[in-house]
Amino acid sequence: MSNEKYVVNLRDDERTLLNDLIKKGKGSARRITRAHILLLANEDKTDETIATTLHASISTIERTRKKFVEGNVEWALSDKPHPKRGSKLNAKGRALSQADLIRNYFFMKIHVNEQERLYEECWTPMQDRLGDNLTECIRHFLMKDGGGDQTGRSVFRAEGARRREVSAANRGIPARDHAFR
Repeated sequence: MSNEKYVVNLRDDERTLLNDLIKKGKGSARRITRAHILLLANEDKTDETIATTLHASISTIERTRKKFVEGNVEWALSDKPHPKRGSKLNAKGRALSQADLIRNYFFMKIHVNEQERLYEECWTPMQDRLGDNLTECIRHFLMKDGGGDQTGRSVFRAEGARRREVSAANRGIPARDHAFR
């Protein structure tokens, strides 16, 4: 941030609001930390002192000061909406299937320059031929050595177990002796 200094001057009602928020402890940790920042900044504490006291970064303190001066208490306490973790829709706007999730998992391990080629040459023909049976086919493939009926998330657990077993074997650890079983 620039060398601009945003001076926090709280009114009595704002100070009461912040103290109540802290005393009640209701709200996110970020919101309560920002309330502490505003109260300490109002007492003319330096950003470094506030950062040390609250275990917060200087940039958090600067942003909170700036949001208060340019807006109001509520804006200074608020958080930007955070993006959701992962989309729940595929590229066609349909809900992600198990096959979509498995494909994404496999393809994230491939260099980006190879993904499109492999998708067109390998994945698309397999998906076209198998259709709705693709998930079952992959599940069967992953479990061909271990057996068992696999559903839903267990496909990912099975793949993880398979990778750990291969990793252990590569390190010379007998399959039944390693800690991942």
